Amino acid sequence: MPALAAPYYTTSGMVKTPPVKNFLLVAIGLLVSTSAAAQDWPQKPLRLLVPFAAASTPDTFARILAGKLGERLKQPVVVENKPGAGGGVGA
Repeated sequence: MPALAAPYYTTSGMVKTPPVKNFLLVAIGLLVSTSAAAQDWPQKPLRLLVPFAAASTPDTFARILAGKLGERLKQPVVVENKPGAGGGVGA
């Protein structure tokens, strides 16, 4: 089996890597990503931050959204209100 070729320079001075090396890098990346995807997600309840006070219109909308999102994801969704600084605290 021939050894992997080293990177080479084109006439414009750009460095090119051989296709075999690119294939190996992609294969390694896919192996790493599949092991990360196999983990249960999420481990904790999801937090939905609302940058406004409780019982406001955005809070009510977020609670409706959290209920539907929780049903769809089969995970608990907790709405947290972080009012203050014109919404800058929750941002």
